[in-house]
Amino acid sequence: MPKAISSRVTKTITNLTLNIKWIEKQRQEIKRAFTRANNPGGTHGRNCSKNLKWQPKTNAQYILNVDGIFKHSDNLAGGGGVLRDRNGNWIAGCAQRFRATTALEAEWKALTMGVQWAKSKGYRDCEIQTDFERIANSISNNSWTRNGQDHAFDFLRKKIMEQGVDRVVHVYRE
Repeated sequence: MPKAISSRVTKTITNLTLNIKWIEKQRQEIKRAFTRANNPGGTHGRNCSKNLKWQPKTNAQYILNVDGIFKHSDNLAGGGGVLRDRNGNWIAGCAQRFRATTALEAEWKALTMGVQWAKSKGYRDCEIQTDFERIANSISNNSWTRNGQDHAFDFLRKKIMEQGVDRVVHVYRE
């Protein structure tokens, strides 16, 4: 095998390995979060109990739940999505690493990535769910609380709406 091709193959394998490790880390984090939620001691030092049950908010054929994560110290971020049918049956999922400068940007990138991924797989009639209430309200109600991020927000909202998204709902997260 020529050296240039071998180098590209090695680089691709390394990138895939890093992505797999990152996805596994996210899976473990989700598992820990659900374990903490079921602990009698509650989460974050609080004594609380909450029963969580997934449910659609609209009559869409598919539900895409998206979430972003952001690490401020090095601007690393990631996001993912879970696609379900209207009965809650899991269809597919996606995850991706990217860079962001704020948690808001990470949430927007996760939302955009999830919508583009679902559309590329042929899923069109999707309810989009996010735990970022301001994003959900701003798209569904075409409103935003002005806080100095107007231009960036307007640009991002336009990009999301260009993807054909007209309903994004807020879902609570533990």
